Amino acid sequence: MNIEDLANYFASASISFENAIQQVMEPRTKNIEKYHECASIIIISSGLARFTINETSYKLKTGSVLHVGPSTVISEEVLSDTKCSYILIQYRILENEVGIFPLYTSHFIMNIDNQKKVFQYAMELVENFRSTDVYMKLKCKSLLLSFIVELIHALKNDSKKQPAIDLEKIKGYIHQHYAEPITINEIASNFGIKRRYLTSIFQRYIGSSPIEYLTAYRIHKAQELLLLTDKQIIEISNSVGYVDNLYFSRVFKKKTGMSPTEYRKYRSFLTKEKVNQD
Repeated sequence: MNIEDLANYFASASISFENAIQQVMEPRTKNIEKYHECASIIIISSGLARFTINETSYKLKTGSVLHVGPSTVISEEVLSDTKCSYILIQYRILENEVGIFPLYTSHFIMNIDNQKKVFQYAMELVENFRSTDVYMKLKCKSLLLSFIVELIHALKNDSKKQPAIDLEKIKGYIHQHYAEPITINEIASNFGIKRRYLTSIFQRYIGSSPIEYLTAYRIHKAQELLLLTDKQIIEISNSVGYVDNLYFSRVFKKKTGMSPTEYRKYRSFLTKEKVNQD
């Protein structure tokens, strides 16, 4: 996840706080699937767990922060012999901004070293949400913004601890060759490192695996083509590295919550609405 993009998103979108709760799961247990209407931020305070979002699994540990888009089904499983504790914060943005800010509908993981202040603001959100104080909503809105600022600050500080390999060059290679049928083994080999090490570095400093980063970039480029060109879906699929058009559509919907056709129509509708308002 690009920290600057994340900061710009939260600075520009009209964010409203929904709720904040703390959950504690017993060792080696599973929770039934739950439907979440709005976007969620999950912060692991202790333990090890697997969260499955619309059939995609994310392994989370202490210090992991998972952003989950709206209209999703989430299931949880504790992988450790100790309890897993996490905080769930939910928020919304305005309906007419959903198509403008793709990060709102995206699922991505972040890892932070210095979690103390991030957890502090998250717990304050939980405590204030429980309160019957008449000013609770105002306090929670303020705390949510403070939590986001502290999270981005922690991510920025961690990003300064750069690994031995040049991640920017690797990302540049992906940006240059995303339209080709490249593999993670090929990327690792091109930079003289093992696939396992490449994956661990991406997880540590970017918060996603190399294949997740490649997929996210391909979907991002597909979104641009859907908005800026009249190309058919099959052409766009081939242009961003997918030979199988049906597989591309499935991946696109999993990442954005909409099919390519629905996304194009929705954004076109928003553009016309804005023109009419002006």
